[in-house]
Amino acid sequence: MGTQSLNHFNQKEEEKLIIELFRQEYEYFPGGRLYKTESPDFIIRNSHKKTTGIELTKLHGPGQEKHTSLFSRGDSTYISPEPSFENIEYTIRAKEEKLYLYRKKRPDQLWLIITTDLTDTPVSYNMANKLLKWKFKSGFHKVFLFELAGRKVFELV
Repeated sequence: MGTQSLNHFNQKEEEKLIIELFRQEYEYFPGGRLYKTESPDFIIRNSHKKTTGIELTKLHGPGQEKHTSLFSRGDSTYISPEPSFENIEYTIRAKEEKLYLYRKKRPDQLWLIITTDLTDTPVSYNMANKLLKWKFKSGFHKVFLFELAGRKVFELV
């Protein structure tokens, strides 16, 4: 299903769809029951009572307005920025300001999934190489860049 056909979803539906797409693409996605929450967006609880909190956000950069919709909309002027080191780092730092909120749910792990919709410029081979070489540090246990159009998952932390 392409991202253009998702324009009619509200934010909660979009988030649920994104987490399901991510679950299909990331082979190490934890098993267990998925709960929709706020701060973080999802909690996964497995049979051993271990929990993983997952926060979703859209890639954005300095000086760029962050829209609530994770998918491009026909009436939106938002253009997904290039997944540059600066933009990814900026997005991670913006979400780290809220780590104290996410930790209130006491998850065993916290993950950040940064989505990008590069329908006009899919992540190229060179970009994939850059993402592998760039080193990011974070208070999140894992950070991913999830390219929606190509359904590519890049583990950054």
